[in-house]
Amino acid sequence: MAKKFALKDFRASLQDYIVSLRQTIEAECLGFDADANAADERRRQVDDAAEGYSFFVQTYFPHYVRHPSRSQLHNYLFTRLPQIVASPAAESDAIAAPRGEAKS
Repeated sequence: MAKKFALKDFRASLQDYIVSLRQTIEAECLGFDADANAADERRRQVDDAAEGYSFFVQTYFPHYVRHPSRSQLHNYLFTRLPQIVASPAAESDAIAAPRGEAKS
């Protein structure tokens, strides 16, 4: 015989299920494959030392990178920012660019 389920436990279980469904629907609506293997592959690509940051930006923030070609600023940032993050020493850069150089 099945174990009795208290109403409180059922509601908590249902809430967890709702959250799970919502995450799946949102991921699929954004064009992401909700499959665990696909998510692992995206994580692997993000972790790539050479192209991970570029993949991350293009995948999760495509509205900021609208053109297939990159500006010189983007080329620099996609190289430099991962270097700063990976550095064991504290680093900070002051980067300036004129108007129209794809800063946003």
